[in-house]
Amino acid sequence: MTQQAGDFVWFELLTNDVDASVAHYTEVLGWKPRTMDMGDFEYKMLGRNDKGHCGVVKPQQRDVPSHWSAYIAVENVDATAAKVEKAGGKVLVPPTDLPSVGRFALIADPEGATLNIFAANDRENASTGFHWTELWCHEPKKTLAFYEAVLGAKITAPTIHGDVTISIPKGSNAGRVLRLKGRGIRNPKDNSAGDQYVKLKVVLPEVPDAELEKFVRGWKQGEEHDPRAGLRSG
Repeated sequence: MTQQAGDFVWFELLTNDVDASVAHYTEVLGWKPRTMDMGDFEYKMLGRNDKGHCGVVKPQQRDVPSHWSAYIAVENVDATAAKVEKAGGKVLVPPTDLPSVGRFALIADPEGATLNIFAANDRENASTGFHWTELWCHEPKKTLAFYEAVLGAKITAPTIHGDVTISIPKGSNAGRVLRLKGRGIRNPKDNSAGDQYVKLKVVLPEVPDAELEKFVRGWKQGEEHDPRAGLRSG
């Protein structure tokens, strides 16, 4: 089955003891281990069959606790990473090639939740298995708006003629105006309907507690992207 942009397509367990973790899940869940040669290192995989459904690797960053990490398919990793920064997120690991596999980047949304974006070299035969995952965050509605802006979405908007479904293009920035043809006020002369225009507003999460405020301040200190660069005059 072909990978579709926006689908969750892979999971990884990041752990400092790969062999112990592989042994644990093999015993507990009955998964079968296999190894893939990645050139510079061997990539451990687990799954119900020989194909594998997830990977087990050591984290690239120091002092990272063991955790599961998800991968979501995108059309273009570099373009999506740029959209993440424009929408208020952060690129933690820049777009990187995975030999014979594809290209990926590690991103964080405005609340700090991380996600891998991925484009396979061979989408026709790449992994597509996925059932369910959840994002736990302090501001669900505002965080959802971030992912809608980056990945695209369909939302319901009110008009004078009733609610309509709007497709939000991927990478939409705050302030973008969308045209709803024939959804505006009618012309009294010929009764023709005008157009309605919708202006997008991407609302970032507020800082609800001291712990998250500390994280945001630390993130800001290390942020290299300047969102005001395009506003300065020569």
